[in-house]
Amino acid sequence: MEALFAALNTDKMKMRQWGIPFLFLSICTQGFAFNCLLLLKISDFLKEAAQGKKNEEALAKDVLEHASEEGTNLVELVGRDRIEWADTKETKKEITYTLEIPLENSRIHTIVVHIEKTKDGGIYYDYQEMLDLISALPLRTIQATGEITFPAKDPMGNADFKNNKVGGQATPGHIFLYPQKSAVSSLYDFIHEHGHNFANYIYQKWFIQQNSEPGRAYRAAMKEDPYSPSEYGDTNPAEDFAEAFVKYVQSKAGTRNSNIRYRWPRRCAVLDRFFSKEFGSLDDEFFNQLRSYYRLQALKTKAVVAGSLLVGLAGAGTFVYYQVTEKDKKKALEKTTLSSP
Repeated sequence: MEALFAALNTDKMKMRQWGIPFLFLSICTQGFAFNCLLLLKISDFLKEAAQGKKNEEALAKDVLEHASEEGTNLVELVGRDRIEWADTKETKKEITYTLEIPLENSRIHTIVVHIEKTKDGGIYYDYQEMLDLISALPLRTIQATGEITFPAKDPMGNADFKNNKVGGQATPGHIFLYPQKSAVSSLYDFIHEHGHNFANYIYQKWFIQQNSEPGRAYRAAMKEDPYSPSEYGDTNPAEDFAEAFVKYVQSKAGTRNSNIRYRWPRRCAVLDRFFSKEFGSLDDEFFNQLRSYYRLQALKTKAVVAGSLLVGLAGAGTFVYYQVTEKDKKKALEKTTLSSP
């Protein structure tokens, strides 16, 4: 009987020796299939992304070789007359407005605005102040923002805003504007946050710090210019772009304040290209190609990470399997030895 049990244990050992490798082979096969599907998805972007890379290289080359002509007026604001009311909904917590802005080619851009209420039912921004802010945004970039919130509490959850040092925040396509000491500071922060959305709309990289880091052309301009837009802009390239954007817009591309073109002409050159008509609207083929190029870089990174994780799991599994089978082999051999005549 002992010999029989020893033989059965030996068969179990063989089953584990062959079963577990097949299990890991199955896992690796699934991982391989997943990576193949991911690569197929990436291949859909290859042609467009290749052209997007050429676009970025051409932009960088043009910016570094040709400084902007002083006095170029490229900034056209939305204006109050273009903003059309579409709907209003009010609850105990907020008032929600839906606004429409007509664009070229019979297109309509919709912006949803949330004005949150305080405990006593008050609001920090009224309808007219909201229209004043939106009307001051550049028409050519308005599609970058589709939602606006005027919170009743600061980022820490306080309703008095006494210790709040954050003027505004932005997530892709969404602006949060907190109460300010003056209408001037409100407008500055509002355009600044819209600048983040505009950068995100163009440079969709998926894996950067705040919203989206400007591309190679703008980073090259940062190195070439003798000054930066502001001390706060020195924090990182994303803040640098937003600060340059707001000053560019408020100075009407330097026509109201030509000093910006002397202090950072290369940054202005990049913004000139984005605002110029030769690039069409934000939905044209040029920007679609740029977005595909950045998505491709992100997908490649994700594919490498996924592959590395699969290799790591397979290695750990092989180690565990080896340890288990060695112990089983020793036990089987011991039982077989004891049952021998």
